[in-house]
Amino acid sequence: MNWEYKTAEIKVKIKGFITTYCDSENLQNYLSDMGRQGWELVTCQFPARPTSAHYVQVVLKRPKS
Repeated sequence: MNWEYKTAEIKVKIKGFITTYCDSENLQNYLSDMGRQGWELVTCQFPARPTSAHYVQVVLKRPKS
């Protein structure tokens, strides 16, 4: 089977001060939208960034038509 791949960086909010956690609403909405288009999540990671912006890098795949 042949696959096509898509990569994206999704901005997420980090909440908390002493204990931080990811506010994943934006990521969840993005993945749900991509799922409706036939994309499947392969992997994701939180890359280190020198700025205060936080992103999740995602790799998606779907069968090539």
